[in-house]
Amino acid sequence: MSQLNNNAEHDAPNLPTIAFLRDRNGCPGLRVFCNNHHCLHRADFLWEKLGKPDTTPAIAICFRCSKCGGRDVDIMPDWPRVPGGAHPWCC
Repeated sequence: MSQLNNNAEHDAPNLPTIAFLRDRNGCPGLRVFCNNHHCLHRADFLWEKLGKPDTTPAIAICFRCSKCGGRDVDIMPDWPRVPGGAHPWCC
């Protein structure tokens, strides 16, 4: 997956920022999934590798699939794993 340049970080106030997800929630980065059913590529990005300011809302970072070139991608925080594979918010 590759990033697209945009100014969306200035258009999205009150969304979780990189700093909020990293420092308050222990999230090391993002997972990006291509929605092209012929591709389904997945990539993980560490915050440091994205080169965005800490004040950037995580959802405002745009991506393009590096395998098929598609822009229809989903992103989600790469939440830390706990022993047994469950996420911290699970029962």
